[in-house]
Amino acid sequence: MIKKTESAYENFGAFCRRNDLADMEEAIELFAVFGGLNKPFERQKGVMEALKESILEHYALLYKKASDYTANNPALHSLLSGVALGDGRIHSAYKKARLGKNEGAPLVHKALDSGIVELISSETLKMSRVEGEESVSDKLYFASPFMRFWFAFVALIYKSIKSKEYKEFEERFNAHKQELFEHTFLRLGHQLLAKRFSNDPFVRLGEYWDQKEQLDILGTTASGRRVAGICRYSNSKVTKSELSKLQAKAKSLHIDADIYVIIAKRGFSSELKAMKSDSLLLLSAKNLKELIG
Repeated sequence: MIKKTESAYENFGAFCRRNDLADMEEAIELFAVFGGLNKPFERQKGVMEALKESILEHYALLYKKASDYTANNPALHSLLSGVALGDGRIHSAYKKARLGKNEGAPLVHKALDSGIVELISSETLKMSRVEGEESVSDKLYFASPFMRFWFAFVALIYKSIKSKEYKEFEERFNAHKQELFEHTFLRLGHQLLAKRFSNDPFVRLGEYWDQKEQLDILGTTASGRRVAGICRYSNSKVTKSELSKLQAKAKSLHIDADIYVIIAKRGFSSELKAMKSDSLLLLSAKNLKELIG
């Protein structure tokens, strides 16, 4: 029932076709919950009712499937919930799970071996580290949107869900669903970029982060073009000021970008759209239809 061998994010197009999804905002939010879970749902009832009927009402069965990854190891459950509730940085997940490095490191290896998560490294700008500089933690990303949803919203409050009391779940989901959708949108945005640059494919494409800064998109194409960008899952249109901030951040990180990219849920202001050029690529949620095929 739960796909285990490949990243379910690669199957967004198939997910949309199978569920007849044409509205990309709806598709993103449903995929953030059901992506990688081979189970039908009633999309007409909205995300909350769909997940209640298709996931929460079947908690016992899905718990057994999720436990295939963890062998019912409570510490591993805590670690995975720490990953799901944060930005994925391993050190942060240790803290959320109240685990030391010596306890946590073997659990990370188990999670990686199971295929439930993948290891992501920052797109490092420096060829060598400065002596004494604090190391940058790698991140763990769930291979399946559903498993990220499960460990963020279900695993830690299973008692009330098992008793079919969903108030705590609803409050938790409504308070933190934005982060779930943002993460899904970013992962899909990277895939969209890879498709857009198929004639000059990326040799590297990912995120950059260090102790102070975060950049959603940083890549280098086969021809050597440097691409830097941001991803915004907001109901507001992105304005020129966001481009200015992106350019300033790139400069502070000594990134000489050939192309700036902004991927935005609801699109862009007229002023920003007028600035589109070979060096500024603007993409919205609607462009994700290109992944459907």
